[in-house]
Amino acid sequence: MRIRTYRTLQALILAVLGFYLLDKLTADNIQFFTNPRLILVILLAALALFILAQRVLFTRPAAPKDPAQGEPAVSGWWKPAGLILILVPLLVDGVYEALPGQFQRPTPREINSAIPLPAGLEQPAIPGVDHSEQRSILDWLWLYRKSAAPGMFDGEMADVTGMVAYQPGSPAGVFWVYRPVISNSAGDAQVVGMEVAWAEATGLGANQWVRVRGPVQADLAGGRATPRILAQSVDPVPDLAMPYLAP
Repeated sequence: MRIRTYRTLQALILAVLGFYLLDKLTADNIQFFTNPRLILVILLAALALFILAQRVLFTRPAAPKDPAQGEPAVSGWWKPAGLILILVPLLVDGVYEALPGQFQRPTPREINSAIPLPAGLEQPAIPGVDHSEQRSILDWLWLYRKSAAPGMFDGEMADVTGMVAYQPGSPAGVFWVYRPVISNSAGDAQVVGMEVAWAEATGLGANQWVRVRGPVQADLAGGRATPRILAQSVDPVPDLAMPYLAP
């Protein structure tokens, strides 16, 4: 393969990768795969690919003026083959998106009541929510874990939406409402939740989406305070279009 042709293919593939990233950013389901705080990084990566494509394209060796002179060629078959290999992830992604699929509900063996944070991200002091009814499960966990006196929030009203889980050994009338949390990407998703006291808990199905409302109190089991909801109402709701939470 001639060097000029090889460089043209390099520039084309770099541009294709850049457009691929932009297409992912404009997709409505981007948050199924990555934390929203990484969107800027993806955008910068796409921009870098476009810059590299332009650089490679405009630094190609010029075609010889005399056709008889010949043009330098790329030695070895592995270099052109390497360009094709770069496109394999795009082909796999195209096949994967063409297959029918849906959000896979995790089966939590142990609900995490800690706060999942990616490396380098500082834990906020207090979630920036004015009204307790607007706090998510993750907000409540942050609030009780960070506060030196978590009992001061006892009695505030929670209004959270999540899926139902039952833990082995839990007494009757107790279940967990949980959500998967993306720290960096869907590959490191964790399950976080709050314990709920509800007399009719046995009538709820596992992994069923519900809206839980009621006052919160500190549960000091295990030596650390975690929020526990004394539910006043538990209502089934449709599956959320975006099931993940993000720190």
